[in-house]
Amino acid sequence: MKGHELNFERRSIAVIANWRLRPEAAIAGRLSGMASAALPRCYRFGAFELQLDERRLLSDGASVLLRPRAFDLLAAMVERAGHLVTKDELLDRVWPVVVVEEAALHVQVSALRKVLGANAIATVSGQGYRFALPVTKIEAQASAKHNLGAD
Repeated sequence: MKGHELNFERRSIAVIANWRLRPEAAIAGRLSGMASAALPRCYRFGAFELQLDERRLLSDGASVLLRPRAFDLLAAMVERAGHLVTKDELLDRVWPVVVVEEAALHVQVSALRKVLGANAIATVSGQGYRFALPVTKIEAQASAKHNLGAD
């Protein structure tokens, strides 16, 4: 068996093992977008605006490039701003059906700190992280305008 085939087989076994050990985490991660439909879909903090529906982060109106895992991690922490989010909660949310080491989480937190500033994410030693910037939820307008005629 070639090296890349063996790695694929190991990864497949790890995904299956994770599904068997924690299927609720895998399902919760997949359904998190649907379950949170009633939640605000946009947040502001500092010069940033996080648009969950668009999967976009803006800084002073300009789009900021974030990798998908970093975006998911930021969304998880911003939704619970000011509160501890444990490493296990973050791993379940950002990597729902894949077994990864905590180092992957550290890499994404580091990438977010480079974009948001070092003080945006506080480390709670041995437990997890806390989003430390003040966050404002932007609610959708109840009387949103549309382009349909009033006939």
